[in-house]
Amino acid sequence: MHATEVLARQHEEVSQLLAQVRDARVEERGKLLGRLAEALTIHTTVEERHFYPLIRQNGFPEAVDASVREHEELQALLEHALGRKSQDPEVELLLGRLERSVRDHFDKEESELFEWARARIDPASLEVAGDAMARDTEEIWQVGLLEYEERRAFALPRESPAAE
Repeated sequence: MHATEVLARQHEEVSQLLAQVRDARVEERGKLLGRLAEALTIHTTVEERHFYPLIRQNGFPEAVDASVREHEELQALLEHALGRKSQDPEVELLLGRLERSVRDHFDKEESELFEWARARIDPASLEVAGDAMARDTEEIWQVGLLEYEERRAFALPRESPAAE
């Protein structure tokens, strides 16, 4: 699957989760915020591991640097919201800021960075990156981010689904 398709699907998933959090009753927010945090963290992890290096290697490092800074800002907003009680009035403000920031980031990526990548990076390379992102996304959902990162750090082989 093409890298931009994988990322666009993840953008849609995160956007839907944001809408669910926004529309949820106060008592449901904590669980949904946790799910949103997982989805956003997985998205940024695979994007920074597979897509951004391609962009950087092909001559657009400033876009990568800006996107990584935006990821850090999104993560900080999300952590701030997670650190509050669901009924805290500040959560509403934080969610509004988070939703706007996510939407702006996704719009910029899809209209600028994805177009740039499609025009300048070999389609086969984008397919390889997309396949790796899809595979890693599935692995992270299955084993968790911590184990995924440990496997990468120690180059542990992946277990095939048939081995489970």
